[in-house]
Amino acid sequence: MPALPASNVGLGTGISGASSSVEAANVVTAAVMPTASTPAAAKVVIRLLVNRSMVGFSGPSSWYDSGMLDRRLGSLLFSNYLNLFGFSLFTPLYALFATQVGAGPELVGISWSFYTFVTAVMVLLFGRLETRIKDPGKAVVAGYFLLAIGAAAFLLVDNIVELFVVQAFNAIGAGMLLPAWKATYADDQHRGKETQQWALYDGGNMLFTAAGAAAGGIVLATAGFRGIFMVMAVLQFVAAIYSLRLVRGGKGRARKRARPALRTKRA
Repeated sequence: MPALPASNVGLGTGISGASSSVEAANVVTAAVMPTASTPAAAKVVIRLLVNRSMVGFSGPSSWYDSGMLDRRLGSLLFSNYLNLFGFSLFTPLYALFATQVGAGPELVGISWSFYTFVTAVMVLLFGRLETRIKDPGKAVVAGYFLLAIGAAAFLLVDNIVELFVVQAFNAIGAGMLLPAWKATYADDQHRGKETQQWALYDGGNMLFTAAGAAAGGIVLATAGFRGIFMVMAVLQFVAAIYSLRLVRGGKGRARKRARPALRTKRA
């Protein structure tokens, strides 16, 4: 793999300001647009992101007409894909960024271990707390807003201590989001279509992780890490705004499966 030009990979290098945002947006759009060679299953997931984006197109109505999705599930998937695509712009390049702010090989590994460990603790903590929330959609919205702030905070990182602080903040956002998102998605699934709907989630995650990883390197080469962090923050913010309809729409369906009562043997 050829080395990236030194002038394009620093926090303070590359195209800055409005021009870097335009370049980054063009790269992101090109990365997710389906082509003639894109598999049909991939096109279905990609169009959920493209058709339900900020430009105001209506969603893939055939999905809703067939009963595969409703508007609430579509909102959950759309915001999730935005979140994951933005996150995947940066994660393959994390070690490169960490070394530029002063981390050696040991600290690169330790800093990522620190992030995942704190995320695990926050997931366990918020998973326990969020069982008391009647509508976990509120925690989904709050988690996306925290992640948007956390993505923008990477713009301020100049040393390894600040990197650890920002990683801890992002871990809190992820810990708040993950259990609430999955609880909301599971509650709103259609009986008999759970396998298809989880396949859209997992398959879509893989597709957008791949697209984000590919786009991230291109954005870095053209707009630097500033471009990546700006795109990340915008995507997380749009996911937060879009997921507000989960709160406005009220609580989703009641749980489709009641927990079976325990049978006791009669003496």
